[in-house]
Amino acid sequence: MRQRQPGAAARKTTKNADHQAIPRFEQLVDLGFLSKPVDPSKSGHDRDRERKAWTFLVTAEAERFAAATGGEPWLTDQDWHRRSLASALMSAGLSVEGGGRKATDLEALDLFLEGYEKVRRPAGNTPFESAAVLAMLLGLQRGLIAEVEHLHQLFLSLKREGRLEEHVSFAAGNEVERMFVVVQPSLREALMRERSTS
Repeated sequence: MRQRQPGAAARKTTKNADHQAIPRFEQLVDLGFLSKPVDPSKSGHDRDRERKAWTFLVTAEAERFAAATGGEPWLTDQDWHRRSLASALMSAGLSVEGGGRKATDLEALDLFLEGYEKVRRPAGNTPFESAAVLAMLLGLQRGLIAEVEHLHQLFLSLKREGRLEEHVSFAAGNEVERMFVVVQPSLREALMRERSTS
């Protein structure tokens, strides 16, 4: 048990709150939204105490992200993270320098196929949302804005119209979080052929 410093007030804590809040703050540090200042002149026990302290600073990236989302009605929309998150992250400068552009349907599909191969289940259907979120992040690395909603609409149109069934199959619901897919690598070429003949 850690000894309290003489004269220091006891910190009132509830384990549940600590166990939920601390990892979330640390995730924000990992994402670059917060930083934990550590005095470089300190070492050993003093340095460890600073690293474990609840002292965080808001980074410039977090301020840019807040500015990118704060002036918009996005946060009142429950699905804003599917429609606008990639744009907000790009605007905040959390991606490539100099901004980016909206991905075309084929570019978005390429990103989805790449993400799908990384998260694909070896047997059965793969959650659409997992591959779509990874596609969004891969796009940001390349300066492309590929919102989850853009990908969802692309796949939803294939499902509703029963197109290209030999290249993509669906299970469960139509909502982002309930859609499951099996995608063949041939989907991109089939979609290109379809568009060139229409």
